[in-house]
Amino acid sequence: MRIPWWVWALAAIVLVAGLLSPFASSLPDGLESVIERESVPVAERAQPSPLPDYQTPGARDERLGVFIAAAAGIIVVALVALAIGHLLARAAARSEDHDPPL
Repeated sequence: MRIPWWVWALAAIVLVAGLLSPFASSLPDGLESVIERESVPVAERAQPSPLPDYQTPGARDERLGVFIAAAAGIIVVALVALAIGHLLARAAARSEDHDPPL
């Protein structure tokens, strides 16, 4: 069985991002720093994050926890993007089948 190119690409992205993410800055990002600096009131989250601040509950090592959280986020976003692309491709194929010839 031949593995599709996108599986290799996703694996490479997970590996690179997962290995580099533990070395990212611990300083707040731009939005968080502006909220803190301007004392903007922040409403409570309606839905808590499953992996807040890229920490994985139960991970023995902090870097491993960050790797797992980053990999999970990348995989979820990739799967959602692939699903949307698949649905759009199916919709486009259906619309081509139903278009009257000119």
